[in-house]
Formats: sequence, C-alpha cells, structure tokens
Amino acid sequence: MKRLRYIPVIILVCIVLQGRGQDVRFASFDSSPMFFNPAFTGFYSEQFRATTTFRNQWSSVSKGYNSYLLTAETHLFNSRKHRFGFGLGLSFLADVAGSLNYGSQNFGLALSFFKSMGLKSQHTFSFGLNINRSTYSYDIGNADYGSQISDYEAIPLNLLSVYDISLGCNWQSTFDNKMIFQTGFNLMHLNEPLMTYFGYSELRMPMRTNLYASLYLPSDLSYGWKPTLMLQKQTINYELLAGCEFIRHLDAFSFESKTIACGVYYRILDALILQGSYRYNGFNIGLCYEVNLSSLTPASKTYGAVEIFMSYAFGVSKSGKRSTLLPCPVF
Repeated sequence: MKRLRYIPVIILVCIVLQGRGQDVRFASFDSSPMFFNPAFTGFYSEQFRATTTFRNQWSSVSKGYNSYLLTAETHLFNSRKHRFGFGLGLSFLADVAGSLNYGSQNFGLALSFFKSMGLKSQHTFSFGLNINRSTYSYDIGNADYGSQISDYEAIPLNLLSVYDISLGCNWQSTFDNKMIFQTGFNLMHLNEPLMTYFGYSELRMPMRTNLYASLYLPSDLSYGWKPTLMLQKQTINYELLAGCEFIRHLDAFSFESKTIACGVYYRILDALILQGSYRYNGFNIGLCYEVNLSSLTPASKTYGAVEIFMSYAFGVSKSGKRSTLLPCPVF
C-alpha cells in the first residue's frame, strides 16, 4: 500500500516521457502579459514593470502542483516621433509537484518590437521572441520500490535541460477613442525540445498554439466590459476558454488611477474561473479561483486551483494615466 502514494508522480513522469507533458499555465492571463505572450514585453505606458504569480492546483487530490512566476521588463527604446519601440524582459518560472518533487525551473529572455500606425496611433502591432533555458528534475531519493530487483523500473537520468523558443504577435486597435480590440497568437516550443530521461529516445515536446481575442467596451467614463475568447491547441488536445470581466473606474474624474475588476470565465468541460483584482496607479493585486467541473470532481471536491498575483509598474510617462486594463504603449 505504501507504494500507491507514488502512483500520481509516476504517472507525471510517464506523461513527460511520452512527450505530452502539460505546460505550466495560469488562469489569470492578464496578470503576467509577458509570460502569456512575449509580444507584450514592454507593451505598456510605464517605463518598468515587475510581476509575480503563485498558483496551487490539485492539492485536494494529492500533493499537487505549486507554480511560481517572476517577471521584470522595460522599454529598451521608445520613439515618440516614429511611434515604435523595443522591449526587454526577464522571467523565472518554477513548478513542483508530488512526493518526488517533480518539477521544472525556467529562465527566460524576451525581446519585443512594437509599432503604432494610423494618424492618432489607433492601431499597434507588436512582435515578441522568448528563449528559455528549462531544467526538469525529480528527487529519485524519495522513490519507493518493492523489495525484489524486478520491481525496480530503472530510469537512466533524473535531470534534463533544454532550450525552448517561443514567438508571438499581437494586434491592438482603438475605435472612436473608446473601444479597444485586441487579438494575437503565441507559438510555444517552436524547436520541439527533446523531453526524455532516456538518452537514446527521440521523444519531443510538441508545439503549442495559443489564439486569443478581447474587446474592451466602455459604457461610460466610470465602467466597462471586457469579453475574452482564448483557444489553445497542442497535438490533438484543445482548450477553449470564454468569459467576461467587469471593470469599474473609481477615479473617473480625478488624476489618480483606481480600478476594480471582477470576471467570470469558463474553460470548456473543465472549470469555472472566478477572478477579482484591484489596481491603484501602477500597483495591481488580484485573486483567481478555479472551480473544477471535469470528471475529476469526485476526487477534487470541485477545488481546481487558486492563484494570487501582483504587479507593479513605475516610471509613468507624461501623457497621463491609463483608462483601461488593456496594454497601452505611449509614443
């Protein structure tokens, strides 16, 4: 019976060995835009921005996932005359799960280019590239095997390191100086890195595609709505998320920026996502909770995941405050 508690971890290792491992993902995709799409690196009105996110998932089923994300980014160059700029970002992502402490550590470097078009910069295109150095490992010392030699399932390695490349594009348009439409894509694992603990295997991480679109609809100066649609695909696996966020501006007639937002999203056949956040000038803090609705519900007891995120942006430009929660570079 003692060996049964290692079954979830063994399954995790087998998934990676087959090249179908699940990437670390965050439900609060607005909390760390650079991680969501490298095209968002430096794509905002402030000079510098730092973000952090913590996620706990499946802790009601077993010793679940704990994920930690840190990002820092800035404008390398920003031309007001020609309305283009470059962004630079650094990221660190750590993920650990199970009794074997199976997880990954990722160090990333992101570069972006963004260009504004139109007489009043109504349209902005951005392109981003992200290069990661990723390390995957597990603690073999915590493994528990049977007393017979035949019970030992030898795995030659317990550590592997790979380089991973992603690129993304984003298009943002403003209509009537009010509505803001945004769409783009992110292609992850372009080089399909080798993901195996067996040196002779050719099993690789398959490329993952992320498509999204959102629309900010202001009702007046004090509040607005932001519906969002996102589709992700990796080999034969699909994930579709749809929802809407309500945004209330508490500072409609002042020089400070105070905003509260709450949203509801549905990941098809998987989870209901509840999210809330508060923004004061450059500081933003929020909480996200996933209600599990999949076939795992009897074991999870509807607990999917909880996320806490914070970000801080500073070095505000002279052109004024931001009026929405969408990225808005200043030229």
